[in-house]
Amino acid sequence: MTIQYSWDYSPDSDILNVHAKGKKVKGSAELGEFTFDFDSDENIIGLEITNIAEIFNELINKEQLSEISGAKIALVTRGNATYALLYLKLPKREQIIEITAPPLIAAR
Repeated sequence: MTIQYSWDYSPDSDILNVHAKGKKVKGSAELGEFTFDFDSDENIIGLEITNIAEIFNELINKEQLSEISGAKIALVTRGNATYALLYLKLPKREQIIEITAPPLIAAR
């Protein structure tokens, strides 16, 4: 089953939210400008990034973020590092943003 995601970007506050549709948040973990939401099975189902255009200014700007037509989140583990991959579909290209994070475990 493919997970469908919803997204919202506010250029005024420079905050991007991406969440799995129909999933309920059980807990969250904050890592600086990133907030990860978890379901009851400790799967990441949402991601909020504050100051996204400022943080990733070499990859994407506010105008491009306002034109997102699709988004999804994936986790990849390589060795001891966990990477959150944020896929953003833009009008003329797809942008993948790789976020390095320590292993993420939902608070119980």
